[in-house]
Amino acid sequence: MADRLDSFQRCYCTGVLRAAVLEAIRVGKCATIDELRRATGVCFGCQTCLSELEQLLREEVARAQLGTERIVPPA
Repeated sequence: MADRLDSFQRCYCTGVLRAAVLEAIRVGKCATIDELRRATGVCFGCQTCLSELEQLLREEVARAQLGTERIVPPA
């Protein structure tokens, strides 16, 4: 199921997939929308994805802070 979810587009203007956003958060340690914009190119167009991205960012940052998801530093 996670693979199917990761293939969903989060930003329709740029075609960025959920997997790319999650990688930017988990591996790239993006913690703000501005950091996600710079890392992935999301949210520069119509910004319809903004609320979903904010929610995903909150969930992933909270998960990392609780230690239930390990954020891996870039190699």
